[in-house]
Amino acid sequence: MAALPFIEWDVYHHLLILDVHEKQYDRVKDYIMQHYLSNELYQTLGYHEDPEFHKDLKTLIKHLLENDSSLMVLDVESDSINGIALLKCMSEEWRSWTSLQVLINNQHLKELIDFPRYSVQDYAAEQQTKWDGLHIFYYHVEPFLEANQCFMAKFFNAIANVAKHMHMPRITYMALSRKDAALLEEMGYKEVKRILYSMYVYKGRRPFDHLRDLNEMHGSLYEFKVEPLKHFEELYPKHGLMGENVKDKKVA
Repeated sequence: MAALPFIEWDVYHHLLILDVHEKQYDRVKDYIMQHYLSNELYQTLGYHEDPEFHKDLKTLIKHLLENDSSLMVLDVESDSINGIALLKCMSEEWRSWTSLQVLINNQHLKELIDFPRYSVQDYAAEQQTKWDGLHIFYYHVEPFLEANQCFMAKFFNAIANVAKHMHMPRITYMALSRKDAALLEEMGYKEVKRILYSMYVYKGRRPFDHLRDLNEMHGSLYEFKVEPLKHFEELYPKHGLMGENVKDKKVA
């Protein structure tokens, strides 16, 4: 079976926002591991000291990349990765969240996966709707790009276009920090559920309680509702209507 061509979702100067081709999986995985494990939040939770967490995280990253929804930011001049959005279409029918829990064994990673799962499903139950959507499991862009609002708008717009093409009605993301939440709000996302770290319990533990040492008191589920793609017939004027209207009129 021939490999599908990758899609360039947007361009910013010499930076391309594009699908992650399978030939790039190892590069992307290494990029994510480097930035993920150096993040202050995850170091506070002790993930960087857990080799089993590292092992299962690599397995999870590979699984998510194979969903063919993730994006990367490629500098075509230096052939370097400048950003990544790790995405997956999640649905009730596919039991997507359950499949992730089965995939991994590490307790810390299970706790981290369960936090957005609980938030998404609890919010959907409150709204009496399905929780199907494109979920952002992780994103990172280089600091010089994160400070560029024009680029970040293109980056998140590319994620929205992926959701449209995957026929997902929404995008969801679990923000663990106030800085992260502020950026999501700038990009038009809406906070739909807030969970205090001191109140969230997973199997008798409060796994994110240490984040309060960083003055982070809660996690917030964000949602961005996606307009469906229009059918190609809706993009063209229906010329026959004009003729019908003229026919109904009496000639003076």
